[in-house]
Amino acid sequence: MNKFAIATTEVANVCEACARILGQRPIAPTPDAIASALPGLDWKALPDWEEQRDDEIAARSGLYDIAFSRALFVVTEASLASGQGGFVVDARDLAQLVEQHLSYFGECFFNGDVVIVEPEGRRVWLFHHEGQYVTISVP
Repeated sequence: MNKFAIATTEVANVCEACARILGQRPIAPTPDAIASALPGLDWKALPDWEEQRDDEIAARSGLYDIAFSRALFVVTEASLASGQGGFVVDARDLAQLVEQHLSYFGECFFNGDVVIVEPEGRRVWLFHHEGQYVTISVP
């Protein structure tokens, strides 16, 4: 994957995809906004995450083990800061985006909040800037 193979989508599209999956539309595509719409999520802590590389965080959090199978909306601090909203990548390219995010965008993939939504599926994955993560799977 090269930098130009990454499409973008507006924040509103990410929120609408969350609404289809979760049954409620978050006010923003952030872990805090999504969690406030779904209280009681089972967050898991990732100790020492700030000392790890992006690929290590993704592996330790189980992100690479999730059976995403379609296009994904990926929201990182870099995508929001640039005004792009979210990145659109094929699920097969997720690991490559995680591992190359720093060289593409000048900051780590896990430099704050991360939201990954499978808009045509039933999964949302959240990473909170305080080092906690959760997978939301809706039957």
